Amino acid sequence: MAVEAALASSLSLIIKLSAPHVVEYLGPLWDGVDDELLKLQGAMLGIQSIIRDAEERQVNDEAVKNWLTKLKHAAYDAEDVLDQANTHLLVLRRKSELHGRLTSKVRNFFSLDNPLLFLPKLGSKLKGIIRRIDGIMEEMHKFNFKVSNQAPQRTRPQTYSFVVETEVVGRDADRDEIVQSLIDDRHFDENVTVFSIVGMGGLGKTTLAQLVYNDSRVERCFEPRMWVCVSDDFDCVKLARAVIESATGKQCDLTNLELLQQKLRQVLDMKKYLLVLDDVWNEDKEKWDMLRVLLTCGREGSRVVVTTRNENCSNVMNAQVTHHLQCLSEENTWVLFEQHAFERGAPQHQNVVMIGKKMVIKCRGLPLAIKALGGVMRNKNGESEWMSVLESEIWNLQPIRDGILPALWLSYVDMPYHLKKCFSFCAAFPKDYEIGKELLIQLWMANGFIPSQAGMDLEVKGNEIFNELVWRSFLQDVKLGAKFSRACHLLNYQDHAEYGYLGATTCKIHDLMHDLALCIVGDEIITRGERFGLGEFIESMNIPKGTRHMLWPSPSSVKFNNCQNIRTFAIENKVSFGGIKWRTLRALSVKRRSKQLGSIGNLELLRYLDLSGCQNLRKLPEAICMLVNLQTLKLDGCYSLIELPKRMRYMSSLRHFHIEGCGNLRSMPPDLGQLKCLKTLTIYIVGSNAENSLQELKHLNLGGRLELYDLHMVKNASDAKEANMLSKQNINSLTLRWGKPGSIEDNLYLEAKNAGEHAAVLEALEPHFGIKSLTVDFYAGTQFPLWMGDLQNLVEITLRNCQECEQLPPLEELPFLKTLSIYEMHGIKHIINSTSSNTMQAFPALKKLVLDGMRNLEGWCVEGREAFSSFFPSLVTMRISDCPKLTTKPSYYKVQDPPPSIRKEGSSRI
Repeated sequence: MAVEAALASSLSLIIKLSAPHVVEYLGPLWDGVDDELLKLQGAMLGIQSIIRDAEERQVNDEAVKNWLTKLKHAAYDAEDVLDQANTHLLVLRRKSELHGRLTSKVRNFFSLDNPLLFLPKLGSKLKGIIRRIDGIMEEMHKFNFKVSNQAPQRTRPQTYSFVVETEVVGRDADRDEIVQSLIDDRHFDENVTVFSIVGMGGLGKTTLAQLVYNDSRVERCFEPRMWVCVSDDFDCVKLARAVIESATGKQCDLTNLELLQQKLRQVLDMKKYLLVLDDVWNEDKEKWDMLRVLLTCGREGSRVVVTTRNENCSNVMNAQVTHHLQCLSEENTWVLFEQHAFERGAPQHQNVVMIGKKMVIKCRGLPLAIKALGGVMRNKNGESEWMSVLESEIWNLQPIRDGILPALWLSYVDMPYHLKKCFSFCAAFPKDYEIGKELLIQLWMANGFIPSQAGMDLEVKGNEIFNELVWRSFLQDVKLGAKFSRACHLLNYQDHAEYGYLGATTCKIHDLMHDLALCIVGDEIITRGERFGLGEFIESMNIPKGTRHMLWPSPSSVKFNNCQNIRTFAIENKVSFGGIKWRTLRALSVKRRSKQLGSIGNLELLRYLDLSGCQNLRKLPEAICMLVNLQTLKLDGCYSLIELPKRMRYMSSLRHFHIEGCGNLRSMPPDLGQLKCLKTLTIYIVGSNAENSLQELKHLNLGGRLELYDLHMVKNASDAKEANMLSKQNINSLTLRWGKPGSIEDNLYLEAKNAGEHAAVLEALEPHFGIKSLTVDFYAGTQFPLWMGDLQNLVEITLRNCQECEQLPPLEELPFLKTLSIYEMHGIKHIINSTSSNTMQAFPALKKLVLDGMRNLEGWCVEGREAFSSFFPSLVTMRISDCPKLTTKPSYYKVQDPPPSIRKEGSSRI
């Protein structure tokens, strides 16, 4: 992964450790610490200035690649030592907060307890690393790297407007759509109307722009037509000169911007022109605005077409129309491959064709890869040679060096160091895997990939990085609608609960991008053993020294050796650590096993811990509170868990705490309101004491999903108001339950409280208006609060065992409600009770309706409201069970539409 990221992280830690008060403490125990830190800082700054040139040259120079590998490992080792030193200081602070109240047993869990032994050992390690880096710097001089303090200007092949149309495959529809948009006489507010073509490198954006540019309809509509290849040098003077030269066919030697704008106006004045700006990388709005002003002299209807890999460029240029170019269809993929793999008119052997069709599937419709692979296969003779390529890893062919994927490599090299690091980490996930955005950001945080920025949360910066990788087409297939419980875990967590609002964001990484990431990381990431010649079931494995991240989703038990450098580790079954202390571990995910949690305190650098699915886990050891760096803790599906550590309030770094599906958990640790960094708390169980009351949530800026249990313990509406729910703008899924976690049966025999108290508490727990999912369980009030009918952004609502309620809230007018589920509400007689409405359609967006255990439900709406033109016009599925008095179906669909799927159970009579 990017060496720049490790250097930047180490430099940040050096600054922290160089603070006067820190050096004053470390000095007596760590001889010469200040001099060593300064020396290391100077070395890293010197290397940082040439690293970009080295990363580009490694593609064609094996010696440079080997030198970078040595530098990368030295930088990682330096980062580990510096992180351990910084962690030592945090541990001292944590112990002072605990006022010495830890037992000797808990203290022994943590290795940093004895600074007389620990700090000199760190100092010795750092001296050894500095000697290594000195040797690396000496070797550096022989390469004559270019010094650069900014992103270098790379030379890309110049593009041109000509294209042989008969050689272009599968882009007719794209061409026609863009041409039609260009020649349409629609008026746009902007003086310069921009159309963009966006897609990953190698998709054929330039080729498509060439087709559009040379289309006869475009030729008739625009004069002049100009083509400028921009690349990454978005210089207004150069571009203005290039536009003039393209329009006139003559060289322009002007360098003065004023003279250039006069000449440009002369060339374009009152003309309906078309300008293609190909391969734009600019994200600086000021640079675009300078050029845009120069282009405003054309006649109305003039167009600028931009091709870019980065949607952010399109946004900066305020494109009125954006065309997202897609991969080729399977049929067109084979046609294109044929053009490049076979001589025209030559016979094609049937077996070779079968092999070729299997091969091109791996290209996933990416024209660049298809053409490159076709060029390779054109020189292969016979079935055996074709089969050999089919069975090989694509990167064993060294595609970048042979020019197969230069566009993808250039896209990678162009990115800032933190984007490179975040992207290449995605190699840890299997191909075609739906990666949860929240999970990805948490793992980036744990490994220090997200640079800190004053005044900005790490999650916000991580979201920016995620969006930019999507804009640059390194991540794709972004979807909303995954279950939180599915998208939050590093390994497949197979829970069977129905919890989890379908509102999490997921993405995928294209196979070719995945191959690129694997090529970048080498043996730094291991996922199972396939890449290392290991079988599915092995007993032991020696980890390569350079490996930092391991994901082993295998059911077999494995003994791992040489794990001292591992930073991310995920395994689905029993693991033996081979007697090695994993001092450098930042992220750990272990499924179904928890026997080794007694030594959890040794993992002093740990920032991400996922024990979800550990069904034999009953208690977390108190030593977990000494993990001073821990940011994310996930315990979903730990069904046997009955108790959490009492001192969790001291875990000041904790940001995300997931405990869904812990049905036997009956209470929360006290004073969780002290966790000021906490962003996610999936469950909170109200207690009878002040330190477990809803007031603990008052100042927490929570987001995502929140479930509140044991609301019958809330004394009054004033106490409920203390939760400050209305201000929590980032929560999108809320559950309110007057009972405990676990099965429904656990709550059926709760002692009933005053219905008025329930109503007052529910009224006081009003969430913000943007919430997407709401569940209310075991509410004993006779009516629902008015705010439930005002949540205009609700997508999903579940009402369960609210048996005293006689009317539902006015849900029929909610414009985005897609799922409505009602269980065991025997007091309800009609779904719609309002006698007035502003709409003619009831439940306009509803797709799924579940009515279960509504024994007194008689009809769909009260008398006088049958004026609705239709009920449920969007309904797809409806399940009705145990509703014996309901005998009619609603007019839920138009005559010409197919009816929804209806499932009737129990005593339902419709």
